[in-house]
Amino acid sequence: MDEAIQAARRAVAAGETPFGAAMLAGDTLVTAGNTVSGSADCTAHAEINLLREAGRRLGRWHHEAAIVATTAEPCPMCAAALVFARVGVVAIGATIQDVRAAGFTELQFPAEETFARASRPPRVVAGIRRDACAELLAGCGRRESRPPTG
Repeated sequence: MDEAIQAARRAVAAGETPFGAAMLAGDTLVTAGNTVSGSADCTAHAEINLLREAGRRLGRWHHEAAIVATTAEPCPMCAAALVFARVGVVAIGATIQDVRAAGFTELQFPAEETFARASRPPRVVAGIRRDACAELLAGCGRRESRPPTG
């Protein structure tokens, strides 16, 4: 989780939102943070960036033996991607409640609901360094910008 936290800090330093992820697959460590703003890509969440980089570095899309640490409970898109990637273990820091409290309120769909519907769900370990991960969110002091509606 420490590596995921560092990735989130690097993301914040680059003007991104405070989310990070790390994967340990054998002796290979891959880390990534959010790059949504800089890339103008709404899918460039930390977990998606992580899976893309892991695929490039490891030469495969499936990661049954991998452990992924994510600083916050994954959104539905990221939870589904972790399922599709067949990740073995997902360690989660901050909860969906922590994410909401920090102002990220677009989706309020717990990752456990996605994982529960998967034919090959990952093993989930929640609350890993939760306080440190929630502090990243609270310390960000940002609300995601939203275009005007109507």
